[in-house]
Amino acid sequence: MNNCDLLNFRFVDRIEAKKTLHDFINGTSAAPVLWISGEKGIGITRLIKEVTSKNETETIDAICSFKDDKDPSQLNELITALKKNKSGLGISDFIRNNYSDVLDISKKISTQILKLAGLDIADFVASFYDSSKLFVDQKKQQHSSLNVLNSYISHIIKDNTLIVVLEHFTCCNKNYADAFIQLIINFMETQNIYFIITSTNEELESNCNFVTDFLSKIPIQKMKIEPLEDLYIYEILEDKFAISKEDRDIVCQLSKLCNGSPSRLRNTFSNMFMKGDISLSKDSDIAQTVFDKLKKDIASNDLSFKYDEFDLFSRTLLKLIIAFKEQASLSLLTKFSSKILEEEFGVKVIEEEILKSAFKLIENGIIGRDDKAYSGHKVKIENSLLRNTIEESIKAEPSYIMFSYWMQKHILENMEDVIASGLSKEMAEYLVAFHSVIGVVPDWVEIAVNYGILQFEKNNIAAAVEFFHHVREQVTSISSDKLIVMANCYFQDGNYDVAEKLLRLIDERKDCQACLLYTSDAADE
Repeated sequence: MNNCDLLNFRFVDRIEAKKTLHDFINGTSAAPVLWISGEKGIGITRLIKEVTSKNETETIDAICSFKDDKDPSQLNELITALKKNKSGLGISDFIRNNYSDVLDISKKISTQILKLAGLDIADFVASFYDSSKLFVDQKKQQHSSLNVLNSYISHIIKDNTLIVVLEHFTCCNKNYADAFIQLIINFMETQNIYFIITSTNEELESNCNFVTDFLSKIPIQKMKIEPLEDLYIYEILEDKFAISKEDRDIVCQLSKLCNGSPSRLRNTFSNMFMKGDISLSKDSDIAQTVFDKLKKDIASNDLSFKYDEFDLFSRTLLKLIIAFKEQASLSLLTKFSSKILEEEFGVKVIEEEILKSAFKLIENGIIGRDDKAYSGHKVKIENSLLRNTIEESIKAEPSYIMFSYWMQKHILENMEDVIASGLSKEMAEYLVAFHSVIGVVPDWVEIAVNYGILQFEKNNIAAAVEFFHHVREQVTSISSDKLIVMANCYFQDGNYDVAEKLLRLIDERKDCQACLLYTSDAADE
């Protein structure tokens, strides 16, 4: 056994879920879309692969991930998968067989922009989200890229069954989402094509407007994946370790630690392996571990270990690690801990006392550094599961807002030290803006807007939108010239409704200068 064998689990349970998915891809559902949700890392992707790989009907599986909403590669993934059809006909050949050229109709000028002889997937993807590009068929009729894709898919599914999986679809850029939603609508009544959407519970909660909009347009069948029960966690462990009757209580502890999540269990094994708590032999299919050591490891990383059970100094250090996005050095953390404790609790503490708590956290495996020397190396919470739990606990604290208030203040006052400690200027500026918003400092709206504009000017659209979202309820206090920039940013992000609302607000203000600016910008385009 090697580390890859250790971390690759055999598929267990999910009997009802497998049946539901199997029935859907065999056409027994009345809904055109199956929407699967569950906790992050619960095994949705694995479930889909398990069922589709054993399906009696030969299918084309197109898995399109929208986790990075700035990357239009989802369409590339779909088109690449479609080429696996029985005839081997790719999109390039299909277009060359049915279309003569591509036109650019922007600025009311019709211009041939591309000879089809050199057309490839990248060319098509580039044109897909550009409404000014039209494909001309042999009869000189013009077609949008979406219509071309519809025709191509229609041709493919005559002799093939197509399963389109849209992973993390609620995270999708609106511009991309609208195109894929229209694609689904176009094929809702068509046989041999099935759409599966996946999302985590967190994604559903944070993108509820997207979900509502989707549900108003397309009927779905929903399926929720629950955490694995202890019995199935035991099956996974039994497959990897020799477990005695005396050691079976570990199963319950691990199941609790991992909340029934295969992904979390995999992360736990990974941490144990890197720490040396698990040894592997090429001559054995069973991993070796000292279960007393395993129990200790579980205890030190147990998610049931409450954040409020840490001492005050340790809690402050952990809060700061989270607040600095795990980009701060131990020296900076101890310095800020001293300042925050004095501001928040009126407790004046020397940095050496805080450092003792930091070393205790290091010894217990809670936090770690790049090396053991007291230096400027970054500090992080070693266990990602524990980090998430601590972060949730911090956000639930009544002092969460005030803590960010002090963070913003001290970063600004100690900017030179912050930069000197190893944080980049860009990260420091981000943290100031972030904690200004969370801490609701007096000028937080202005700070958020200015930071968003700065990111927009750098073409960091997603980063700009992140901060513009925070101030959407405060737009009446924002100047019209800045609203113009925000509207432009939302438009480029595909959020046309929001862009329109902002422009309408400027119009209602009868802000002549802003209108002139907008008109001038539009003319330049």
